[in-house]
Amino acid sequence: MSNITDHDDDQTPETNAGLREAARLGKEAQARAEQLARENLFLRAGVDLDSKVGKMLFKTWEGDDIDALKAEAGELG
Repeated sequence: MSNITDHDDDQTPETNAGLREAARLGKEAQARAEQLARENLFLRAGVDLDSKVGKMLFKTWEGDDIDALKAEAGELG
């Protein structure tokens, strides 16, 4: 019967460093995917992310309701 202590040789510094690096890269990829999804939401709502108002709205908007985003963007011009 196998248990966790059977795999002590897998806990080398190289393995741990590799796991930490993989976790770091995974977190970066997740953050980038979330950023792209947010940008996509704004683009689908017709918000110009290059305009001053668009940039301000992008920094302050919380949520993922495209209709509410469109309404807010319309109010701001």
